[in-house]
Amino acid sequence: MTLADVVGQEAAKATLQRSLAAGRLPHALLMRGPAGVGKLPLALAIAQRVNCTAVTAEGDACNSCPSCHKLSQFIHPDLHLLVPYIKSAAAKGANALSGADDAVVAIRPMLAADTYLTLEQY
Repeated sequence: MTLADVVGQEAAKATLQRSLAAGRLPHALLMRGPAGVGKLPLALAIAQRVNCTAVTAEGDACNSCPSCHKLSQFIHPDLHLLVPYIKSAAAKGANALSGADDAVVAIRPMLAADTYLTLEQY
């Protein structure tokens, strides 16, 4: 997802694009607001832009380099998805990790279909 693909959030996008153009993106960003306004799509677009190896003249991710392809599939090594996961009482040790990994694998197709879903819909 590129910054141009993010619906709305014009003020936030403009601020972030100015920071990116100046090479002064903060080390951490807090995306905050009501459900469904586009916090996750904006965060994914920033992640793609930061990791893109062929930034466009407009200062957005190219959507065609290997890094952009991996990010669009949510498999880029620098993209870490943290999803709610309730560990069962029976899961211990390595089994607990594999269950959490399964939760991340399960959420990838849902994100690919619609990044504007709310947490309750995942």
